[in-house]
Amino acid sequence: MTKNVTDILFYFFFKYIKRNCIEEHANLASVHNELENNFLIGLLPSTTTRCWLGVQDAEGQWLWSDGTPYDYSNWCSNEPNNLNVENCGEINWTDRCWNDASCSTSMGYVCFLNFSLQNILNLNLLILRHSLNQ
Repeated sequence: MTKNVTDILFYFFFKYIKRNCIEEHANLASVHNELENNFLIGLLPSTTTRCWLGVQDAEGQWLWSDGTPYDYSNWCSNEPNNLNVENCGEINWTDRCWNDASCSTSMGYVCFLNFSLQNILNLNLLILRHSLNQ
């Protein structure tokens, strides 16, 4: 399967999630602002789709699996709650927010290839500006 830098891959089995992203020279999606959060939600096929993010609980501290700073969160009310040992985060749980869940739960996930979400957003803004100037 051939991929380019803007490919966004959805996988549907958690067991090999991070390894699958790495094999595609990608990382699990990290979110650093509301614009990126809304962009990811907009990629999902329905408002009820549950999808893993690259956020993990590392002994009480939430971290992004790609090593970028944990500088934004959009947890649902009363989340993360670590109910029954929930150490991974999912997007689009309810009301366009995040939920912590057991890492063994099978659901889709998002990988980004060699291209930051911010760069994709900047490219979209550049295209929009260009089209407005014509």
